[in-house]
This record gives sequence, structure tokens and C-alpha cells, in this order.
Amino acid sequence: MSRTALERYALLEALGLYYDGFEDHPREVVVKFGEATLTLLSTNDLPITHWALASLRRLPDSPPDGPLRLSPGPESDERLELSDPDMIEALTLVCRDLDGTPQPRNRRALKLIGGAGLLAAALVALYLAVPMMAVQIALLLPQARQQLLGRAMVQDLRTDLGDGTPLRMCDAPEGVRALTRMMTRLTRGDAAGGRVTVQVFDHPMQSAFAVPGHRILVFRGLIEAADSPEDLAGLLAHALGHALAEDPTGRTLAAATPMEIAEIVFGRLSPDTVSRLAADLPQSDYADKREAEAIARATGLLRQAGLPETAGQALLRRLAAQGATDTGTGPVPHAARHVMPEPPAPEAAAPFIPSLDDQDWVALRGICDR
Repeated sequence: MSRTALERYALLEALGLYYDGFEDHPREVVVKFGEATLTLLSTNDLPITHWALASLRRLPDSPPDGPLRLSPGPESDERLELSDPDMIEALTLVCRDLDGTPQPRNRRALKLIGGAGLLAAALVALYLAVPMMAVQIALLLPQARQQLLGRAMVQDLRTDLGDGTPLRMCDAPEGVRALTRMMTRLTRGDAAGGRVTVQVFDHPMQSAFAVPGHRILVFRGLIEAADSPEDLAGLLAHALGHALAEDPTGRTLAAATPMEIAEIVFGRLSPDTVSRLAADLPQSDYADKREAEAIARATGLLRQAGLPETAGQALLRRLAAQGATDTGTGPVPHAARHVMPEPPAPEAAAPFIPSLDDQDWVALRGICDR
């Protein structure tokens, strides 16, 4: 990519039509041009997804002199239609591999033959050692497939928790902006964190967790339970630690049957597969090793953000205690089952800048108020 072109289009944005691979009808989105990504937001500034500029591909049905139709990669069911000439010009100039590089037919044939053999071997191995291989498969699974799986699981979970009617997504504009500020601060020391999407749902469950495809779900009950923005920042950092390590995908694959894994990796997801795997999301746990790694990464994110490394721990201890008496608000965060012991009070607490000011914290607590 040309650095000059990137700088030229750094603040460019346009409207587009986004097809998420689920719904038949598109939704209007705001498309923003970034240094390495194309960001898609709802018309009220709620982040939907991030597409790497280097992976964008022009779809075959894009007319020569008409709208530009894109996908985030050759294996994705998502697509975006753009009519704005400036945005089309920017993407055409910056994304030099927009039309891909076709492989010679003999190479494609060899890859297909090799792929079939690898698939057969993988399926045999999966029957023998699914849990042991799940993490490795998750790390190799294309992000487009993980996002497809994650969107399907979120949609199923929303319907299940809403007793047949999908849960409302909380999107009060000021609250969304406050949440974005918190996430920006948490991820400023980790470039990969900018690819994570956070969604808040109107439900009393006092929990937050990551799902496949670099997505974190937060529920109204957890925001209401937090006494400070640092409480919430600590739990978001923990969820980020899992999301960035592809832990949700690994955990989902470990719970899947070999045939379900084949669906996830190669095929079309069946509703039964999605429903069974999504049902475990709120209460399933991680292995101690994965949990320790997530805690270490969260600690690093908090430290780089200038926040206390123990942020969120007091809230987790409180939720863990409540979980023993069944508060009726659903499963507590899985992190509460790995909560660290209360540290001794420091002799002199290091000063820090709160993750949100009072006005933003009030706005975030009201994110579901509309």
C-alpha cells in the first residue's frame, strides 16, 4: 500500500450497504477508511466490524462503471456495496490486490487434491484428539470463518435469552461513544485489539464474555453491577485477553463433535450445531492455562492503559460471592471462578487517570436507555 495514499484518505468516510451473510436484506452503514482497516459502523456510530484493507476482494458481480462490491476475503459470506466515487477511488488505489491473483489451474487442482487429503486426515485425527487439537485449529481457522461462526452464535443466543424475541442491542449514542473511548484506551498498546467489536445487550445477566470472531458481548446487568468504570474496564480487558488469543473459537471447537468441526471449518453451519454450541457460551469455562494467559494479557493491557492492574477484581469477587446464592441474574462471568485473591493494600497507590470521566460513565451506564 502507498503510505501517501493512506494519508490522503485517512479521514474518508462514506455510506454503504452491508450484507452480513445472515439477513437477505442489507443495512445502511457508515464506512470509515483507516490506516490498515475499513471500519463499518451503524448509522448511530456503533461499530459493526473491521475489515483488513489487505484482505479486501472485489466481487465478480461488481459492474465496471457501477457500485463497488467487496468482501473481507474470499471465504467470507459478508459483502459491502459502495457507490461513493471517492471511497471507490481510495480503495482501488490503496488495495493493490483488490482483484486477487488467480492461481494456475494445475496449482489449484493440486491444492484441491492436497486439501481433500488433509481434510480426511484431519477428520480421523479429530475423532481421536478433538480437545487437544482445538486450540491449534482455532489459530489456523480463517478469521472470516470465525466471524461467521460468532455472528451465528450471537444471533442464536440473543433469541434464546430473549425467550424467542431477539434481545435488544443497547445503542444509545452517547453510551456507545463512551464505550468506544474505553476500548480505545484499553487497546492502544495492542494493535490487534482494534479488530475487536463490543456489543451491549439489554439483559440483567451480570456477565461479559468473548465469542468467536473477535467479538465481546456485555450485558446490562454487568454494567449496572459495576461501581466504577475501572470495574468494567478490568472485565473488558480480561475478555480481550481471551478474544485476541482465539480462545472462544478453541473452546467452541473443543465442545464440538468431529462432524460439527468439519461444518465450522469447511461447510455451512446448521441451526442445530449453532444452537447447541451457543447455549454453552454464558456458563462455559476455560482451562486453567488459558485463563492464566488471559489474566496475564489483561494485566498488560491495563498497565499500558495506565489503569490499576487489579481493575475489576473487586467486582469479580462480589459476583463470585453472589453466584453462590443464585441472584437470578444468570451465570456470573467465568473469570469470577478464577478471581485472584485480594492483594494487600499498597503503601502508596500510584495515581492514574480514570478510564472514563464522570459524564462518560453516566452515559455508558445509560447505554440501554432508549
